[in-house]
Amino acid sequence: METPTLKDIGHLTKFNGSNFQRWKCGLRLILEHHQLLDIIDGTETKPAEVVLTTIT
Repeated sequence: METPTLKDIGHLTKFNGSNFQRWKCGLRLILEHHQLLDIIDGTETKPAEVVLTTIT
C-alpha cells in the first residue's frame, strides 16, 4: 500500500465549517483510493497480537 503524499491530497477541499458534504465526499474518495476506508470505518479490525516464545 502506498503512503499518501501531500500531492495526493492537495486537491482536497479544506474543511471550513460550512462545506462538510463536499469535504466528506472528497476525503472518502481518497480513503477508498488508498484502500484505507475499511480500516477507518472499523470493517477491517486490528489483527490479533502474536506472541513469540523461544525454546531453549
